[in-house]
Amino acid sequence: MQGTTFGAMVLAAIALAACATARPGPPLPPVSRFDGDHLRIISAYLRTGSDLAVVRGMVAADPLWRGPIAGGLRVSAFDASGTRLAVRTVRWSQMPNARRPRTATYTAALDVPSERVARIVVEYVSSTSREAYPRPARLPARP
Repeated sequence: MQGTTFGAMVLAAIALAACATARPGPPLPPVSRFDGDHLRIISAYLRTGSDLAVVRGMVAADPLWRGPIAGGLRVSAFDASGTRLAVRTVRWSQMPNARRPRTATYTAALDVPSERVARIVVEYVSSTSREAYPRPARLPARP
């Protein structure tokens, strides 16, 4: 009798564990990627489990391009109504010269709550673009 009770308890524990699966989190926001001169944006995603939005991803140089790639990535976050919440311009990590394909990672901390982000846009901006690395409109006055 003890064997059947123990077996029933084990089966009940297994069934209970199967029912207690983790709930899927909220869906990740859609991402739009816009490649640039000699640079492909391979991936972009909103890091989960963080209070503040952080976008990470990978970029790759065009396979036949051997030179450096100037510029950066402009990462923008939008809410459900289409209002831009944050924008950051970042550089990717150093790309190796000897290996093919040449890939690198990037990270952009957006400093807005991740639950407010409904859409992400990652786009290449050239180093000659004024939008790539915006400067302050006015320099601070000297004391």
